[in-house]
Amino acid sequence: MESSSNTSLKLNSSLPSFPLPDEECLDKTFMLCITVFVLITSLAGNSLVIRFVFRNLKQRKSPDKIFLLQISFSNLLACCVSLPLHYFDVVFIGRIPLSLNVANSLCFIKLFLLFFCLQVGHVTLSVLCYDRYEAITKFPQQRLLTYGIAKQASCGIIVCIFVIYFSSMISYVIDFHSGNTICEGLQIRSMGQQGNAAHVSNIALIVVTVILISTANTICFWNLFLVDRKLRHHKDSVRSTLGDQSMVKEVRLVYSAVSFVITYSIVWIPFGVFRSLRNIFPSSTSIRCYYITAFTCSYMVFSLIPLLYIITDKRIQNPISKFSRKNRVAPDENSTRDTKGPKLTDEKGT
Repeated sequence: MESSSNTSLKLNSSLPSFPLPDEECLDKTFMLCITVFVLITSLAGNSLVIRFVFRNLKQRKSPDKIFLLQISFSNLLACCVSLPLHYFDVVFIGRIPLSLNVANSLCFIKLFLLFFCLQVGHVTLSVLCYDRYEAITKFPQQRLLTYGIAKQASCGIIVCIFVIYFSSMISYVIDFHSGNTICEGLQIRSMGQQGNAAHVSNIALIVVTVILISTANTICFWNLFLVDRKLRHHKDSVRSTLGDQSMVKEVRLVYSAVSFVITYSIVWIPFGVFRSLRNIFPSSTSIRCYYITAFTCSYMVFSLIPLLYIITDKRIQNPISKFSRKNRVAPDENSTRDTKGPKLTDEKGT
């Protein structure tokens, strides 16, 4: 009873004005800039991709559009919910009066949505790579992935990833009842700690994430390798089957899938490394600082993915160019008349 009252008092009391040792490395300006930048670019990029896909669905329903929508919506969910909660956790939790249950609930939602959206996008990407393989190497009648099967696969991915990660993180909920926390802000400022049950979820999260990412990357690279081999040795037959325009479009989508895989790996490998080190050395100040920085920067993947798709798929640039042409300043009417009107003659009539 006394320990619980001390915990409540420690969480709700005002903190000293001088920074604690672990708080000296927190650059709040950097975190605010990253949060605002990722939030704006993710909203703009993913909204543009979603609008483009919905407009094209009216013309032709294809499996890749379902997977692009799923990736874009998971990106928006991570950036609009998990990212603000992460900023609130690191900057405010431990500084403002907040009960331990509320703080742990917010931090649990933050962490769960981050890993959930990451794996939904990554596993969906592996299925998208298989769709690219079928689109280039098989006739439309021979494809396994149809529009209806793609919708079923999309729902199956969401349900499976939800169950896997919720079961992996259930030990955090058990640990909350012991007065422990997973909030970075409380661990930095109020000396909150994780219990033994939380370490089980830490290990489970890392193992599950490594398995899913490795499997998804293997599927992606294998299908992209088959596509590359098909284009190298049977380019003429692919062109005769698909036609010039369809072949160019499918190859661009292959390039976008390659850029997605590389971006996921580059952004998330540092985060995974520092999270593992943070779990091994929980009392190290420098590792915790690097981990929080990597944690914040990892959200950039959710805004880079739509940007890469816009760059690689030239079809989205058409509405952008139309919008820019509409907003150009119209030339002056008088100057137009002067240039198009009859030439003025001098006094000699020449």
